[in-house]
Amino acid sequence: MSEFDSGRKRRAPVEGTLNSVGGDGRSAATYIGDFTDPLYVRGGSATIRFRSDHIVVMRGFKIRIEKGNNISPDGCDEIQSGSGSISSPDFPENHGNHEYCKYTLNADPGKIIKITFDKFDVEGEGFCLFDALSIMGRKHCGRDSREDLEFGERRMPMKTFLINSDSTELVWETDGSVSRGGFSFSWESVDNPVTIASPPLESAAGFHDHMELFMSQLVYQMEFRRPFMTKALNRFWEKIQITEEYFQTSGNCDWSYSTPTYQNFDFKDFDETVPMCSNLRNFANNAKQFIENFVCMDEHEVPKRTFNRWLKFADKIDQIAIEQNSNFCSRY
Repeated sequence: MSEFDSGRKRRAPVEGTLNSVGGDGRSAATYIGDFTDPLYVRGGSATIRFRSDHIVVMRGFKIRIEKGNNISPDGCDEIQSGSGSISSPDFPENHGNHEYCKYTLNADPGKIIKITFDKFDVEGEGFCLFDALSIMGRKHCGRDSREDLEFGERRMPMKTFLINSDSTELVWETDGSVSRGGFSFSWESVDNPVTIASPPLESAAGFHDHMELFMSQLVYQMEFRRPFMTKALNRFWEKIQITEEYFQTSGNCDWSYSTPTYQNFDFKDFDETVPMCSNLRNFANNAKQFIENFVCMDEHEVPKRTFNRWLKFADKIDQIAIEQNSNFCSRY
């Protein structure tokens, strides 16, 4: 901001950060302060309103708007392979303001990632909008000491947990105000305790194994902000249970109501970098395409009713994202 003249007493200069948090996509916060220092706006958009009365006429104001990157301390981003340890900048001292760090963890071939936290002391807020460590698309904040939360409670991460992937990216982001001790964790490559029967399009069992893994990661992403939605997701998915006898990748299907196309499709795995509603849609589309391409209901007792029920509940999963789209899908 280069000039600001309101004709009234000016407040002390404040360098601030304004987070866009409104339910309608507009900022629910109001910045009050002098504009001689920059104001950083997170969230991708902001609305500037100017209002005047009918009495005094003054010079007004002039602003400069810049599209900038988040501020990263030197050496903040890290890429580690096999195992290692990560901590917030300046740990065990308090972290700084306006930090933005990415930590990429790559497990050994055939392994997944196990994280164990040693310390977590981050400014708490209902939706972790101020300072947060994002893991698998879900923000974490809070403290592991004093009278506050224990590991695994509400906003806090689990002290030890598995990431069912051979690679993940964690994001650390702070605003311009409160600083605390930050975080520290170690990680290692471990065997995956989950056995996958086959690739997702080669058997009904393989499809369900991959979808169960997808759902466990999706629930983790959803449960902090929309726990009631996870119950609906589980309930709908339980209705889509395709057994091996109705799966086939070639051959005749005498059931004329719906003949499988036997066309492979791009099965989508959970993606921690996209909003939860995008993952919901991908999950639903996986189910619908699998049913339409590889399910033959020959000799089923009630083929039409069962087939339609499977598609119906796949649509219901998709509907969760559609119904919530205006509220949070563009941001979370």
